[in-house]
Amino acid sequence: MKRFYKIILITLAISCSSNKVESNEFILDPSKPVEVGIESFKKNNTAHEIIAVYMINHQPVSGIQFQIEPNDFFLLDSVYGGRLLDYDFQLHHNPSGKILAFSMSGKTIDPSSSLNKEDNLLFFARGKTIRDFNEKISISPIVASINAEKLECISVPFELIAK
Repeated sequence: MKRFYKIILITLAISCSSNKVESNEFILDPSKPVEVGIESFKKNNTAHEIIAVYMINHQPVSGIQFQIEPNDFFLLDSVYGGRLLDYDFQLHHNPSGKILAFSMSGKTIDPSSSLNKEDNLLFFARGKTIRDFNEKISISPIVASINAEKLECISVPFELIAK
């Protein structure tokens, strides 16, 4: 009888450990909204600030339109790099923080492969703050699917503490 119980316990232990799923494992789920936000806000060595914007997407993306909010605190100088560069997207922006990106050749941004913000940096925005403030920065997103349909999005605010 003891041997029977040992076999059952060993079987249970093995089955429980083999079915373990890591809680931070990334699983693509096209029903989830696109998550956008600011990963970091840093001053570089030329007295400009660099905003690193991330996007975690569960399906291909064919274009974006973002507005950095509030639109009266940051004078946008340039937008570059990140996943948009990897997929040969054209980037356009205005000084008040509106950013457009799309591919003239029809390329799309592949779905994310991780929940890690650093792995999903979409682009970097370079500019200067034009006023001091103590509030949250956010991105107002419009994201297009491969069929040029608007995807559901959530924007994660980034808290910036005054200088």
